[in-house]
Amino acid sequence: MQFTPQEKSLITQTLQQRCDWLAKKLSQMDTGEAKQQAQTVKQELDAIIQKVSRAEAAADTTTALAAEDLRILVVDDDEAVTQLLATMLEGLGFCNIDIAHDGQAAIKFMYDTPLPYHLILSDWNMPIKSGLEVHAAMQASDRYTNSVFVMTTAVTQASQIREAIERGVSDYLAKPLSGEALERKLKRLFPGVI
Repeated sequence: MQFTPQEKSLITQTLQQRCDWLAKKLSQMDTGEAKQQAQTVKQELDAIIQKVSRAEAAADTTTALAAEDLRILVVDDDEAVTQLLATMLEGLGFCNIDIAHDGQAAIKFMYDTPLPYHLILSDWNMPIKSGLEVHAAMQASDRYTNSVFVMTTAVTQASQIREAIERGVSDYLAKPLSGEALERKLKRLFPGVI
């Protein structure tokens, strides 16, 4: 689903107003279950506002880019999967693709590269560092404020996927991977690039 800039602004503004209202109410509440519930809702709204803001900023910076300009890091401990993803990405017109075979190598790539990656496609379960740890390293760096992180995973449990989304993962791509699903996700995450 695509929103116009005005709609995005209205959504963000409405969420922020609701969050401010909750903060005011929280300061007036005594401790108890109602206060705990309000704090939980406020934290969730804060996370949503951050995610919408990041997505809006990422869309603003990527719409001016062409597919061949997008810098992509593919991370998976299975070499066949990294090659498959690289081939699918090349078929969509992307050519600046780096590959890492574990989370620790991915983090090194992220910090050693002169220009930040626009997109990181990372497996969830890997030796040394997991995909969530790679994502946490990305979030810790100001260089990656506008970057998109997509988890590639065989994990299909809703609770685990929800956990990743709550931590700020932009999206996920279920394994086995398909070119059509990848293209659909990238069109949504980088409108106008493909």
